[in-house]
Amino acid sequence: MSVLAAVGVLSAAWVVDGTGSPVAVLCVGLPLLLVTAGLNRAFPDRGSLQDLPTIVLGALVLRLAAFVAIRMTVGPYVFAPDAVAYEVVGEKIVLALTGQGSMPLKAVDSLQVGYYWLNAVFFWFFGDATAGPALLNVFVGAWTTVPVYFLARTMLRGNRGVARWAAGLVAIFPSLTLWSCLNLREAPTIFLLITALYAFVRLAASRSPGDLLLGAVCLGAILFSRGYLALLVGIGAPVGLVLARGRSVGGRLIAVAVLAATVAVSGFLDLGADLTVSPTLETLEAMRRGLGEGARTAYGAAYDVSHPTGAMRFLPVGLAYYLFAPFPWDLGSALQWFTLPETLLWYGLFPFVVRGALLALRRDPRAYAVFFSVVIAVVIPYALVQGNVGTAYRHRAQILPLLFVLAAIGLRDAYSVLIARRRRRLEMRAVAAARQVGRPDPVGLSAPWLGDGAS
Repeated sequence: MSVLAAVGVLSAAWVVDGTGSPVAVLCVGLPLLLVTAGLNRAFPDRGSLQDLPTIVLGALVLRLAAFVAIRMTVGPYVFAPDAVAYEVVGEKIVLALTGQGSMPLKAVDSLQVGYYWLNAVFFWFFGDATAGPALLNVFVGAWTTVPVYFLARTMLRGNRGVARWAAGLVAIFPSLTLWSCLNLREAPTIFLLITALYAFVRLAASRSPGDLLLGAVCLGAILFSRGYLALLVGIGAPVGLVLARGRSVGGRLIAVAVLAATVAVSGFLDLGADLTVSPTLETLEAMRRGLGEGARTAYGAAYDVSHPTGAMRFLPVGLAYYLFAPFPWDLGSALQWFTLPETLLWYGLFPFVVRGALLALRRDPRAYAVFFSVVIAVVIPYALVQGNVGTAYRHRAQILPLLFVLAAIGLRDAYSVLIARRRRRLEMRAVAAARQVGRPDPVGLSAPWLGDGAS
């Protein structure tokens, strides 16, 4: 697998455009291959050492193959035209720093400028290196399987089976693979979101300063990518910490500290004209109208979420579009047809998401309090603010890894039920056969919920 990854990096350097892109791909890709190899040897226990290397390298090879295939065929801008904006602004930042123009407004008008400056770093060192950030995203997308794996194991108290399924879904799912191959901020945002949630889930049980610091650092990094998402997670996590710790004074103090820090930072930094400045229904309505304006796939024009009644009326519609669009019976453009296989796969997985959520809430709701609080804090505003199918589909990728944890719980439980039924049938046949020859009934073993936690 490592050899395939190395071949993938070399192939990526061969197919990219731009005078500096091949050099950037090699200078970034080859060292990150070594980092990935070192990461695979640094997992903390034997179980993760057995499970994760194959998943991480498999995800990396798949993304490198997609990276090469896209650039050999339709090109990266077919799927994400806004990648041009990151590249243009990044190049203008370099020109401004070298005294050849003024600083572009998008690089200074808010705190959410991190990805523009990332592009600028590549232009500064490699010249015309538009493929450099995209290749970095390939590795970040593959590494996202790691926090997903440990998030699932933490909540399910060491169950490796569910953790493998969750990480495996993240590794192979088409849209997560696609967004990891392009020059977009989705891959680092998703990685930071999952890592922050993992830290806060651990914090609910450990109250460790290290977990608190890791969560705070990830939220701070998200501020430079999607400030509104940092605010939503910063509100959802403390609520979950309170629910998880019950009457624990220490847990509540930590939750209050995280919430107060989130509010203070969002107000002090004045993040710009988005949800972080004025998180009101009027702001959501303005953002939703803006996203739908001029889009061929706009929806919800007849609704108004600027007041509570209108928001409640639109919420089921918004949730349906956010979670399930584009609908197979309403496909228009070629890109929407391109998403059809994934859409059908997602529809097949969603019942297991529901099953997993019900099982989690039934078995140990406090262990999942932070998880569900963050999911709800992100999904509800996103459902209310989306205005067109394309944006809803792309933003859904930010919460798919979280939903895959629930899907893995549901899938693993369904698999355990099937195995238990099969074992029961075999036991009944053995009992019937034993009775025919006059032997005592054999003793059967029932399968535990979700299987063996160590496998």
